[in-house]
Amino acid sequence: MKPLVVAALALASMAGSARGQQHNHDPLAGHTPPPGTIVVTINPEARVAAAWSDATRPNACEPRLDILVHIHNEGFVTSNLSATLVGADASTTTLSFSGDVLRGVPMETRMLSLSRTELAPSDVTIEFALANDPTALTEARRVNLHLLCRQS
Repeated sequence: MKPLVVAALALASMAGSARGQQHNHDPLAGHTPPPGTIVVTINPEARVAAAWSDATRPNACEPRLDILVHIHNEGFVTSNLSATLVGADASTTTLSFSGDVLRGVPMETRMLSLSRTELAPSDVTIEFALANDPTALTEARRVNLHLLCRQS
């Protein structure tokens, strides 16, 4: 094969690879959140959805639970993301979450902490929302956690 033809084939191959990479917009590509992580996705329309990364849930035998939150910001939003308890007894459970402004990058990680004064079994629902979010799709942005102490 002549050198010119080999060079043309190599360039065509590189262009095909670049096109394949150009269309890959999945922020999770090549990344799997650790078990027991909450994954918050903000789509390009700035709608929030929240879900657990897998079936693993934190063990609730401690008065304080720290839960990792992965934020996949597909809309490159730079707004405050809040987390609130829904329907929980505020006298026994409190939530701490950094509501700092999102940086507008595809992926961020934050820590959410639940503190409880009683270790009795209970259900906790956490809702994530952007500041001034007008959407009524509240169910999609909620995660539920059954707090039950499982002794090993």
